[in-house]
Amino acid sequence: MNDPPVYADERVNMEEYKNSVPWWKRAYQDSFTQMMLLSMQSFCGPAMADAIAGLGGGGLASAQTNNIANAINYVMLALVCFLGGPLVNKLGVKWSLVIGAISFPIQGSSYYCNSKFGNQWYIIFGGFISGIGTGVRTVAVCPPPRARGKYLAFWIVARNLGQLVGGAINLSKNHVKGAEAGVTPDTYVAFLIIECLALPFALMISPLERVVRSDGTRILVSERVGTKQEFKLIKTTMASSLIVFSAAWAMWSFFVSTPHFLML
Repeated sequence: MNDPPVYADERVNMEEYKNSVPWWKRAYQDSFTQMMLLSMQSFCGPAMADAIAGLGGGGLASAQTNNIANAINYVMLALVCFLGGPLVNKLGVKWSLVIGAISFPIQGSSYYCNSKFGNQWYIIFGGFISGIGTGVRTVAVCPPPRARGKYLAFWIVARNLGQLVGGAINLSKNHVKGAEAGVTPDTYVAFLIIECLALPFALMISPLERVVRSDGTRILVSERVGTKQEFKLIKTTMASSLIVFSAAWAMWSFFVSTPHFLML
């Protein structure tokens, strides 16, 4: 049976908390532990997807199929991000992360099948599933106020290591003049193994209402409202001047749109 949600206006008595809760559970529910789990999932999931994209056309000799898959991916990503708020609120952050983690190996395996067997439709299907999974995947940032910079740094490093991996593979495959641009099927197996590790990290995420910061505060968890009310709130939010003026910067770089969660 799930515990009732705990809201941000409730503080934890740290002395009582330390005496009544085992140390391993306190460590697990600490905001730093949860941020590290999120960072590892970001490395195994979206960072590896970036690494495959960094191979150029997904590492394929012909990039046409990859371009179609990417177009479908971004269409689904835009739709789910715009309309998926009520869905994420119903599922909760943890299970949204689980859905996102499941979608990344599907996309990674599609590149392997295309490279090994010449399969085209699976790449397009993988782009469709990845767009949905990435849309519902929520990056939950939950640091105490004085540690926001440190926590954000951990996430950014983990999130961008994928581009480093992709660049290293590009260099190893293309440092000899005249070498072909495509990568071997075995290369995708390595990416696929890492992408599969995102699911265990997602399953280890604690429900946000149970996370306790080092200063005794909890994570803000809003009261749930009906689906109709959710869509009304989305409409109001999208029409606000804050969103309209922020959109131009967010389109330039996702680093502008993501760290703003730290400021809320």
